[in-house]
Amino acid sequence: MKILIGLSGGFDSAYTAMLLKDAGHELEGAVLDMHCYTETAEAEAVARSLEIPFHVISCRELFDKAVIDDFCDAYSSARTPNPCVVCNEKVKFRALYDYAVSHGFDKIATGHYARIVELKTENGARYTLASP
Repeated sequence: MKILIGLSGGFDSAYTAMLLKDAGHELEGAVLDMHCYTETAEAEAVARSLEIPFHVISCRELFDKAVIDDFCDAYSSARTPNPCVVCNEKVKFRALYDYAVSHGFDKIATGHYARIVELKTENGARYTLASP
């Protein structure tokens, strides 16, 4: 199976990548370039040590619009913004998914602790991420 793994350079994503590679999957790593403070060196080092291809996915414009603009709008309206929740849904998982689909990957993986939940709808089933 061809899997794109979101690499942060941290232990969780590195360990997940190692497990998937050891299980025989065709694996490629990716890091998301979201802002001028994005560090890619550690994620690239993980990919190099696992001998897997590595990609940098630019999503700065999406991050600015979905996270920064939303934060500013919420804050200026006296609401308490939660940028991480917005970022996970609208940037991180969306960017990985879009890249994976457009490049022929079968699945995406991260080091996040999550599970996939099937939601029954009138039109069949829908899938979403949930906490463990």
